[in-house]
Amino acid sequence: MILKRFNNKEDLKKDMVQRIHLILKSAIQKYGKANMLLSGGTTPKFLYEALSELPLDWTQIQVGLVDERFVEKGSEFSNASLIEECFSKAIGFNLIPMVSDISNLDENLKLVNLNYNPFQVRIDYCLLGMGEDGHTASLFPGDEASEKSLNGNDVNILQTFAPVNPTTRISCSKEMLRKAQFVDLLILGEKKLNIFQGASENNLPIASLMNESTDGVTYFSEN
Repeated sequence: MILKRFNNKEDLKKDMVQRIHLILKSAIQKYGKANMLLSGGTTPKFLYEALSELPLDWTQIQVGLVDERFVEKGSEFSNASLIEECFSKAIGFNLIPMVSDISNLDENLKLVNLNYNPFQVRIDYCLLGMGEDGHTASLFPGDEASEKSLNGNDVNILQTFAPVNPTTRISCSKEMLRKAQFVDLLILGEKKLNIFQGASENNLPIASLMNESTDGVTYFSEN
C-alpha cells in the first residue's frame, strides 16, 4: 500500500476525488455498473461532499457501507444517514443500508448478506478509515467475531461488538474488503499515522488489510 502525504485536506481531497472518479468511470464502462463501499464517521465528510458534485450517473453506481452501527436510520450514530446527507446533491444516489430490520438482529444479518451479494461478488472501490485502537470497518482488536474474520476467509457480512456504544455492529468481513480492486485508507493527524505505521508490529486489525493491498493508497494529511 502506497502512502501519499499532503500538507492539507484540500490538496488531499483534489487527488482522491480525481482517483475515485477515474475508478468509477472505468468500472461503469467495463461492467455497466460500479460497486463502491464507503466508511462512515465524520472524517471523510469533506471528501463525500466533493464526490457528490462529480458529473457521474449515480444510478449506475451501487453504493454500500463498509460497516454500520445497529441503530435506526436517522440516529446520530447511523453511518447511512450521515453518508446520505453528504450525497444529498447527487441525483440518483442510492445507498444500500446495513440495517433493514432493527427489531431482529439475526434476520437483519440474513437480509444484509442477501442485499450485499453484488459487493460479495465484486467491489471496484472501497474507502476505509481507522480508529485509534487500530480497528477498521467494525473489526476490533480483542473482539471474538472480529478476530475470527481477520484470521478467516469468509466473504460475508457479520455481527461484531465494539468497545464503545453503540456496541452492536454490522461489518464486511476482512476477506470481503480485501477482494476489492482498489482499497484506500484515509488518515488525518500524526497520532493516527503513528498508529497505522506500527499496526503490523502491534498486530492491529488494519494491518490485515494494509499488508495485502497492492493497488491501495493510504491518504494522509496532518490536518
